[in-house]
Amino acid sequence: MEGIGTHGGNNAMTRMNSPYPSNARAGAARRRFAAVVALFLGLAVAAPAQDYTNASSVVDGAGRWSGGGTYSNIGAAAQPGGISVSTNAGYVHYAGFLNTFALRPTLDTDHDGLVNEFDPDNDNDRLLDASEITGDAFGYLVVTDPNNADSDDDQFADGDEQGAGTNPKDNSQLLAITSIRRSGGNVSISWMARSNRLYRVLGDTALADGSVFTNVVADNVLATGPAEGPWYSMTNTYSDSSGSATNAKFYVIEALP
Repeated sequence: MEGIGTHGGNNAMTRMNSPYPSNARAGAARRRFAAVVALFLGLAVAAPAQDYTNASSVVDGAGRWSGGGTYSNIGAAAQPGGISVSTNAGYVHYAGFLNTFALRPTLDTDHDGLVNEFDPDNDNDRLLDASEITGDAFGYLVVTDPNNADSDDDQFADGDEQGAGTNPKDNSQLLAITSIRRSGGNVSISWMARSNRLYRVLGDTALADGSVFTNVVADNVLATGPAEGPWYSMTNTYSDSSGSATNAKFYVIEALP
């Protein structure tokens, strides 16, 4: 990059008999050096004796992402400064030249105060944008929209469907109870499941707003039965022998990791 211009046809660097004293020549050299640095950083600062500016550009280099627990680090080479991201609970810190500005500073899909360009989860569905774009979050079976928390509009966020093992692009597949039937002293509970997945059945005789079910009716219930890939969706049924023949009972189904 040329950061030193010419003036009046004379090259300021090769003129031997300068009328300026030595301290003036040193000042001129410092000004020329400052102009070179300013141009390298891409700042709109005009160099002495030239009538144009030149902005630097960044080319792709090398880098990698590493993470552990709540901490993630992104490193990159061949950049005008290091790039790193560290998180701790709800706080995110960005460092490095490329994280000092955003091209669209008003674009914040989930309205969490962190613009999309700096947000690892644009739609706040508890899935990293990179995992949604590549399909890694769902075993590469399907990709989801990183700017839409509920890709199939079934009222279950993509992160919830990932935890349940259901298809986030099919609103007919979701973890939901499909029927509750009484048979003698037993109660049969059926729900949409994924074959060979473990579930927990919870139940209570009372239901109120904000109720949290803690009474475990059955744990580690294995969903078995015919199912077709790649999602292996099926209807699973559990028979609760503790169900009362007269009193009402409410049930919750949880998918286990």
